Amino acid sequence: MTHSRYDILTDINLKYIKENGNHFTYYRFINENGDSLDDELSNDIDSKLLVEYMYSKNLITYPSSGDICNVIKDGLEILNIGGWLVHLENESQEELITIEKENERQNLKDKIDEFKLEELEYKKTIRKLEEELKISSLIKNYWWLIGSAIGIGVTIGKFLI
Repeated sequence: MTHSRYDILTDINLKYIKENGNHFTYYRFINENGDSLDDELSNDIDSKLLVEYMYSKNLITYPSSGDICNVIKDGLEILNIGGWLVHLENESQEELITIEKENERQNLKDKIDEFKLEELEYKKTIRKLEEELKISSLIKNYWWLIGSAIGIGVTIGKFLI
């Protein structure tokens, strides 16, 4: 998984804050090389933007007087599991697992629907066979009556001709 620069810098500086007693002045944030973030020439992400990002992710307090940031409960928990990037990887894996489970659930629902359709077809076949059985049972039980009626009909036919 590729991470944004915000995520990489968040991981680095969250660990950096922890190393400095869980509070730190935000303008001392560092980049990937360990240099001050505000000294960068590209300046695409400065310390203030990174603080806002980390605050929005509920990792640190917003700088109070003296521009000090403190790691809060969620940030400490994330540090305990290995850092921000590990947390993002875990979230990504959890999302994949959730998607997998949802796909499996949908597959099971589809199979249940198939089985219900098969059950309806079998019930239809059973009803048809029951009707055929009733007809053959009637013929078996009343063959003598049917034979007698045919015989009487033939006899009457011969007398009339």
